[in-house]
Amino acid sequence: MRIHGNKFIPSCVLMYEVIEVNFSASKFYIILCLCACLLTACGDDRHASSSDFAVANHLPIASSEADGAPVQDPGTTEIVGFDDSPVFKSKLEALMFKDTTKDSSRSILPNGIYYYEGSEHFDQIEIDGPSVTFKRERIHPYGFYVFDSMEEFVLEDGTEWGMNKQKDLFSLFSAGDVPYDFNAVDELLSGYKEYMGSKRAGGSQTDFFTFNDKGNDLVIRLKYTDEDKNKVLPLFLYMISTIRYISDPDDFQSGVAIEFPGGGTENERAVYNLLKAALEALVDKNEEAFKETLEPSMREYFDYMLDPSQQRRYIKLEFEKPLEEDDQVLNAYVESEFLDPTKRVTRITQATYTVRKGKDGVWKIANID
Repeated sequence: MRIHGNKFIPSCVLMYEVIEVNFSASKFYIILCLCACLLTACGDDRHASSSDFAVANHLPIASSEADGAPVQDPGTTEIVGFDDSPVFKSKLEALMFKDTTKDSSRSILPNGIYYYEGSEHFDQIEIDGPSVTFKRERIHPYGFYVFDSMEEFVLEDGTEWGMNKQKDLFSLFSAGDVPYDFNAVDELLSGYKEYMGSKRAGGSQTDFFTFNDKGNDLVIRLKYTDEDKNKVLPLFLYMISTIRYISDPDDFQSGVAIEFPGGGTENERAVYNLLKAALEALVDKNEEAFKETLEPSMREYFDYMLDPSQQRRYIKLEFEKPLEEDDQVLNAYVESEFLDPTKRVTRITQATYTVRKGKDGVWKIANID
């Protein structure tokens, strides 16, 4: 996340400018709970092209005459309004695109779903955009940064946000709680792998996006009138990009969730074993075992990491480059979930562990930054 004063920029939107956490989240693109006829027709390749999916299932491409009511040409990327917010408008335009490449790797959440870190309100987003407030969905452990110009509607099965007297609505559901009823595919959205299809009816359109996160099968439903599409749809897409998982601090479990390879060269095994021993010692708050992994000159500098309030779950390990046989120094990037004891929220953090091979041939941790 980048903050300019009291201004918020979701890192998932600025994927080419800033990356909040350097990791690739590619495991949540799972398509869920379709009716048997759609699942059979689409197979595992349905995200390669939503338009191909439409043709295979005899669905019309959303167009100006899709249901007899006029709508904007789905090929346009013109955004209505926001002329006084050029930076914010450019971000919206990047979300509203005509899919010409059929790139099945494009995601509306390229870096996955981040943890909610406690920031409730931002006066501006994207430097010159409107104000937003974090809103928790009533049923599910997720929330969104919702534009303050929108209203909130509490339902029995969740929460909706919208405008224009509920003609334009944004909703989150469990996958089994909302029926998929497609009769069209919108080419503005068909390049997103999470996009499943749309329903055209009576001068309005409903779009469906599916996600899987932490074992939760989710559906985001967007509903809007044809008249409002080019103003409302980009705002709704932007809201999707701000989704956050709200962790329960009472359920937090520290530990090491990294799978360390067992094979490799002698140097690789030594480095993996060293880091595994260090992280397990930190989780156990075992001072003697932890300091044994450090170079002697560094053993008095990292006592704070043994503080009982430092509760972490180590989840990812990457190296700056492959370890060569003649390497003497290597940087390892360790990602962890950190339970903030003050705000009682979970944060994602990353630290650099510099490991060095001594004259005796033994690898030790030379620094943690």
